Amino acid sequence: MSAVIQIGTDEHFTGQANGAGLDDPFPTQVVTNGAIRNLVECRQAALMGKSLPFPPTWNDVVYAHRMIYGRSRNELGNFAQLARQVPNLLFAYSPAAKLGYSAAGGTVTGTTDTDVTGKTFTQAQGQIINGVRIQVANGVSTAPLAAGTLDNLVWLMLAYGEPAVAAASILYLRRTDASNWIRVFRQSATNVRIEKDVTAAVTTERDITIPATEPISGSAYAVRINGTVCQVYVNGTMYDSFTLSAGAQGLTGLQVGFDTTAAARAAMGEIEVWSTVYPGFAS
Repeated sequence: MSAVIQIGTDEHFTGQANGAGLDDPFPTQVVTNGAIRNLVECRQAALMGKSLPFPPTWNDVVYAHRMIYGRSRNELGNFAQLARQVPNLLFAYSPAAKLGYSAAGGTVTGTTDTDVTGKTFTQAQGQIINGVRIQVANGVSTAPLAAGTLDNLVWLMLAYGEPAVAAASILYLRRTDASNWIRVFRQSATNVRIEKDVTAAVTTERDITIPATEPISGSAYAVRINGTVCQVYVNGTMYDSFTLSAGAQGLTGLQVGFDTTAAARAAMGEIEVWSTVYPGFAS
């Protein structure tokens, strides 16, 4: 609790405008909403390798979120250094954290950006960013992970939909190029689909049944791969654990990426990659 109280002082939060925008590191995003809870709970469960026995408190949720997406000069020191000190964080990108200080919305002017760990994020053309979401009009946005980080990883995404639609927000992992990847997305209200592409041959790796009560918009999804075992999580609950096919095991790309269906008004809220091996690299 003391750390949660202290974060308000560290961020100098007053809710007022200043020379750098607003004091709040997420002025366009309500961090005590259900989507952020889903993200934090899914992250924690996937890193533990099991469903959460008890949900974290709201103070835990807010602190866990802000400690990753902090902003330099205000909260918790320099955000890039802080991100590197989180032992197994390999990549994290939040549109709310990136844009909140100057504008609530607009069109991204460049095709590259950096995540909180300093990695270059190559964005698709026509990308629109607004408050809590990124929408890609055409193409996959990607970032490269470091060599040696293929195994023992957790890939995490937070997806939105306007209106809530399925098969729209897509997370790519182990991607080499447009013809070699694994991806996860909400295929329907009651199904999460894992697909693989091996040299331009797309097949379904796994269909995972989930309750229709898990929302499509504002849900967090995580894929954890350790060795040949793949686990899939939605909003803090593990819904499946299975052995990857030989084709999926052979995919060795280091890119993480996402794509959305712009016509469906779907969007990516956040994207993260974690290692399950301390201190931040896979063995």
